[in-house]
Amino acid sequence: MSNILPLFARSTPRLIPERLREAREAKELSMADLGEAVGLTRQAISFYESGEREPEPETLMKIVGVLDQPISFFTTERPRSFGGRGTTFFRSFKSKTKRTNRRCEILSDWFAQAASYFDEFVNFPVVDTPEISPPRQGQYYSDDEIEAAATQVRRHWGLGDGPIADVVGLIESRGVIVARSEFGSDTVSAFSFWEGGRPFIFLGADKESVSRSRFDAAHELAHMCLHRGIETEDLELDLHKVEREADRFASAFLLPAATYSLEIFSTRLGAFVELKRRWKVSIAAQIFRCLDLSILSDMQALNLRKQLSAHHWRKREPLDDVLPIEKPSLMEKALRLLLDHHVRSVSDILDGIRLSRPTVEALLATALPSSPETELADIGLRLR
Repeated sequence: MSNILPLFARSTPRLIPERLREAREAKELSMADLGEAVGLTRQAISFYESGEREPEPETLMKIVGVLDQPISFFTTERPRSFGGRGTTFFRSFKSKTKRTNRRCEILSDWFAQAASYFDEFVNFPVVDTPEISPPRQGQYYSDDEIEAAATQVRRHWGLGDGPIADVVGLIESRGVIVARSEFGSDTVSAFSFWEGGRPFIFLGADKESVSRSRFDAAHELAHMCLHRGIETEDLELDLHKVEREADRFASAFLLPAATYSLEIFSTRLGAFVELKRRWKVSIAAQIFRCLDLSILSDMQALNLRKQLSAHHWRKREPLDDVLPIEKPSLMEKALRLLLDHHVRSVSDILDGIRLSRPTVEALLATALPSSPETELADIGLRLR
């Protein structure tokens, strides 16, 4: 630190107030929390974030240490992005989730900026999410319209009506950039947004069930296809209805009525375990799907849900520790392409993205190598 400060003091880069607030909120720290960590008052942090005062170099270095981002993060404007950000489809906008939502929003901004950096050098898959017509009547889709929309997406992507082997891989191949990150909160399981013309989906790494994670991915795909034009204010007002539409789409997309309904040979709980092995959809979601398709009565569905509770399968079902998690790979492959072809080094990438190494590794869910790998598999990406 003693060797850094004199040079830092001579160059005196100016703090960008908005970047300070961004880094603080990414840590879910209040101004008082940050002030206490660096030996300052809440008012002092407020002055720095409003731009009314400039911190001394030594003070800024303390802040940098607590917030764990490089100096360049705080003293340069945000890196390029794909364009303006649209509505973020969170599952809740209640006051108790706002701080976590804000943290997730910032992390996803950083992830999108990293993707935009890679986009300068590699060709990501072309975005190919079908445009679904708006509801024929009113502002909400009917159940029949949602079923038709799910079928339309399958047909557009050349899928039949059987189980989908890898939902995350499928979505990535259609130009959606997917992240899998630990949110550290039960209030956020997944969310999605558009930035410019590029869609992004964030899945929670906290959820160790492949069936629930696949359903989350299909749920967010519904928002990409059905709800792109919804403003945040409208989403907050109609959240329950919009979420219900996304759930119905996910069910229909993963379990098409034309084929899945023909495989229900028993309404015993054990029969749904074997169907889960084939379709990779949770038992709980299958019960709701059978209720949607009138295969089960309300009483039968209620009885099965009671059995789920009795078996302690609400949070952890059979096969959850057997079926492998589907992990996003597009961003890691882009990283590998740059490193293995010596287009950019790790330090070049970190300088370009302007985030700390631990942050980039967390966002990409991969460790940055100390030296480039020598071998690169064919991954469907090409340098520009």
